[in-house]
Amino acid sequence: KRSNGNRMMRPEYPGSLIIETSSACNLKCVMCPQAINAVNRPMHMDESLVEKLVPFVKNSHSIQLHGIGEPFLSKSFWSLLEYLPPPTDWKAWAQGKCVSSVNTNLTILKKEHIAKILKSNLSIINVSLDAANEKTYRKIRGYDFKKVIDNLKNLIKARGKREFPKIWANMTLMKENVTEVIDFLDLAIGDLGCDHVGTWIMND
Repeated sequence: KRSNGNRMMRPEYPGSLIIETSSACNLKCVMCPQAINAVNRPMHMDESLVEKLVPFVKNSHSIQLHGIGEPFLSKSFWSLLEYLPPPTDWKAWAQGKCVSSVNTNLTILKKEHIAKILKSNLSIINVSLDAANEKTYRKIRGYDFKKVIDNLKNLIKARGKREFPKIWANMTLMKENVTEVIDFLDLAIGDLGCDHVGTWIMND
């Protein structure tokens, strides 16, 4: 064994994990393979795998709990939350702690979900929003913008002054939304109180 701060890390365990808790999604966003049914055999991760993954999760310093699907649909995602190591973030790295993150469309958020999130050691919830208004959101994501914004408000309110989870919002830049970047920043940071905004461009 080798020492890593307050915990003993076993060399046979990888330090970084990417666990696709679901490849199924409830949306068909225009920039996603889900929109053209290009995801091979969309499904949720088998719950029987959770117990097998626990030792790896407990010995990781970086964990991503999403892939091409919506993780909040997966029972395995909610089960894995219980085993995350103590949280940290990229700006304040600490030995013996872990940056754990999930990317979600936040269309599905119940009171019991919020309770499980706040009880867990999850470091970052990154919400794919992609728009600053209903019209653009509907065009890109085909869903109810107000419902997602309300879910985001409820999550931020419930998180309160807790340090974690950090709540991020992200935008995939394309011709439909690129002129809304400033409005997006005003909405996510100014109006909603997100901790961070990320943007990235689509591939050709």
